[in-house]
Amino acid sequence: MQKISIYLLIIGLIYFCLFIPFNGAGAQNPEMLSVFEIDEYAQFPNLQPMLSGGESLKYTIRNFLVYQHYFYGYPFYFFSSLVALPFRLINGPDFLSQTRPLMLALRQLINVLPNMLAAFVLTYFATRFRSLFSSLIVFSIILFTPALVANGLWWHPDGLGLLFIALTMFFLSLDNLRLKKFFYFAAISAGIAGGIKYLGFFFVLTIPTYLIFGLIQKKYGFKKMVLSGFVFIVIMFAAIIITNPLLLLPLERSEIIRIQTSQFIHTSSGEMLGKQPLLEEGRLPGWLIANYGTPFFILLLFISLISGFFQKKNRLNAIIIATFIIPQIITTLAVALRRSHYFLPIFLPLTASLSFLIPDNMQGVDMKRKENFRLIPIIAILLIQALFFIREDYFLFLNMKNREKNSSSIAFYHEIAESYFDPLPTEPITIYRDWHVYFPENNEVDVFMDWDLASYQMLDTEKPDYLLLDNAYISTYGAPGFLDISSSPERLAEMHQFYSEAFEKDIIGYSLIFENSFGSLYERNMK
Repeated sequence: MQKISIYLLIIGLIYFCLFIPFNGAGAQNPEMLSVFEIDEYAQFPNLQPMLSGGESLKYTIRNFLVYQHYFYGYPFYFFSSLVALPFRLINGPDFLSQTRPLMLALRQLINVLPNMLAAFVLTYFATRFRSLFSSLIVFSIILFTPALVANGLWWHPDGLGLLFIALTMFFLSLDNLRLKKFFYFAAISAGIAGGIKYLGFFFVLTIPTYLIFGLIQKKYGFKKMVLSGFVFIVIMFAAIIITNPLLLLPLERSEIIRIQTSQFIHTSSGEMLGKQPLLEEGRLPGWLIANYGTPFFILLLFISLISGFFQKKNRLNAIIIATFIIPQIITTLAVALRRSHYFLPIFLPLTASLSFLIPDNMQGVDMKRKENFRLIPIIAILLIQALFFIREDYFLFLNMKNREKNSSSIAFYHEIAESYFDPLPTEPITIYRDWHVYFPENNEVDVFMDWDLASYQMLDTEKPDYLLLDNAYISTYGAPGFLDISSSPERLAEMHQFYSEAFEKDIIGYSLIFENSFGSLYERNMK
C-alpha cells in the first residue's frame, strides 16, 4: 500500500506541475479576468480588504473575516487569502497589481492541488490501494477527466468542495459502521463542504442510509443509531458555523441569506436565459460527452456502481456513492443552469466505482476463462475513453495557453484603442463595458461595468462617455423573443429594452462609431 501511495503521489506531483505553464494565462490585469472568467473577476477584489490590516488587531481580524462576497463560503476565501498573504507582505497594499503570478498561485493551490488530493482520497476510498493496476486506472481517469482538468484552469471553490466531499466518503468508509471517531470526522468534513458551496448537504440520504444499514447488519442498536445521528448533525452544523463565523453576526447573516437566496433563484430558474435542456434531440449534449465521457463509458460507470452492491467488500462504498449522487442528480436535473463543473461531484465518485469491476490482482487473471471474458470490453472502453480524455485535455491546455492571443475581446480593445483612444482625450473620460469586453483602467479612463448589464437608467445615472458592448449580448438579450424565455421578464425589461435598441443600432443619446464581429463602440452625443 505504501508503494502504491508513493507512485500515485509522484503522478499527482507531475499533474500539479503540468498546469503551471498555463495557469498564468489570461491574467495580465484584473480587467482581463472578466474576459475569460467572470467569476474570477468578481472574486478577485475581495482579497484586498481581507488583507488590508487595520488600525488595531481587532479591525485587522474583522477585515480578515468580513470577506463581502457571500456567494461562496468563508473557507474558500480563507484559504485564498492565505495564498495571497505572501504577495501582500512582499508587495504591500498594491499586491493585486501582481495579477498574473497571484492568479497562478490561486489556481494552482486552490484548485489544482485540491483536485489532485480529492482524486487521491477517492482512489484510496474505492481501492484501499490493494492493487496497483486498479489504483492507477481509477486515479488517472479521475485526474484527466476533462471537466476536472478545466476545473484546474481557474480559481473557484469547487476544488476545495470536491476535496471535503472525498474526505467525507473516506471517513465513512474507514468508520465501517462502527460509529466511532471516523464517523464524526466525516461530520466535520461534510460541514466544511456544506459551508463552502452546499455540497455537504447532499449527504442527506447517505447518513440515514449508513445508519440504517449498520442497524440491519446488527453493528449497533437503535438507541446508539439515533444518538449518533443526532451528534453527527450537531457536529456538522457546528463545523459550518465555525468555518463561517459571520453566521453568528446578525447583519452579515442576513446579507449571506439574501445573496444565497438570490443565487438559488437565479440558478434554479435560469433567470437570464430560461431552463437549459439536458438532452439535445434525445441525446446527451456534446459538452457533457466531451467533459465526462461517451455514453458507453458513462453506462460503464453506472454498471460499476451497481456491481458494487453485489460485492460484500464494496457494498458499503457503493451505498455511500449512490446515496450521495442521487440527490446531486435530482438537483442538477431540476436547476436551469447546467455548467460542466456542476457534474463533478456526481462523476468523480462514479469514476472511483470503476474499481468494483477490476480484479485486485490482474496478473493472476486468465483472460481465456469465460468468467473473465467480460474484462476485455471493459478494458477496451477504458482505453478508448482515456485517449478521448487526453485529446480533450490537450485542447483545453492549448486554448488556455493561447487565450490572450486568440481573444476577440482583446483584439477588439487593441483596434479601438489605436483608432479612438491614442492619444487619450485631455479630459478624463468614463467608459461602460459589458462583462466580457476588455478595456483596462488607467489614470485618464474610468472604466466600469454593471452586474445587471446596461440599461437607460444606468446611462442616466452614470452618463458614460463611451459604451463598449458585446455583440453576443446584443443578439441574445436584445432579441425580440428574449423576455418570453426569461423567468423574470419584469426585472429584465429595462435591460432588454436597451439591448433591443442596440440590436437596431439606435441607442438614444449615443452614436455607433465602430463595430466588428465581437463588439460595438458607441460615443455619447454632445449637446
